[in-house]
Amino acid sequence: MVSHVLTEKLFSAREFRFSLGIGSAEPAGFFRNVEGDRLLELRRQALDSSVSDYLQAIREEKVWLAVRGFVSGLEPSADATSIDSLGRTWEPDFVILDRAAPHEVRGGCVCFPSGWSLQEKIGKSLFLTHAPVPGLNDDLGANISKLLSKIDAGQFFQRTNWGLTGAAELDQHPRHKIPAIAAAADAQRVYLRIEWQVLTAVSAVALLFGIRVFHVPVEEVKSSPELASRLARNLETMPDAVAEYKRLDQCRGRLAKYLRG
Repeated sequence: MVSHVLTEKLFSAREFRFSLGIGSAEPAGFFRNVEGDRLLELRRQALDSSVSDYLQAIREEKVWLAVRGFVSGLEPSADATSIDSLGRTWEPDFVILDRAAPHEVRGGCVCFPSGWSLQEKIGKSLFLTHAPVPGLNDDLGANISKLLSKIDAGQFFQRTNWGLTGAAELDQHPRHKIPAIAAAADAQRVYLRIEWQVLTAVSAVALLFGIRVFHVPVEEVKSSPELASRLARNLETMPDAVAEYKRLDQCRGRLAKYLRG
């Protein structure tokens, strides 16, 4: 699955910029359980440690039934008798959004968040959800809302997002207080963190936003000259406010130099 998302398209070809980068997706390739017991065990560990930090119930019964039907049609081995059992037996993280603007967050299960809390997003519009990301709403907010309002059942759209982390754990919930990458960090102990995201409609009123997370050692990225060059360029040209938000402001110069080395 990593080879599907670790491509040149992951990074801007020139200077850093926010991009929807939307393409069609094959649902079975994303929503089926394919990674094995270890990933599901990590999900169970997260939920057992603090269920409210990772799981928020879907209150609308019709929406929950639509989610159950959607999952059962793609991954029969997942237990969709409750949202808790689904979070423990289905590999992707998932968030349920209103299909209509302002696309409020209604529930879901996110065991491997990239420094954010699902609990804090419940009831918020997508605009407010993205508000902490400098420049994202200005650049893409209107286009994102337009896309979400038009998605129909049977349509699947995918995109990728990336960051860097000095921690190997997939679960990077804020409660763990994972430190930013230090300025003098050993680049060989830094990971490229990739989010593979797929969006679809599960009913006339609800969207399902699926997320899979992968870690690739930066050392491995460096072995591909084109990928290394693009990542270095993106780090060098990233606006200061975005670098600070992504917690890369202290380390990006050193990492770009390593990638170009």
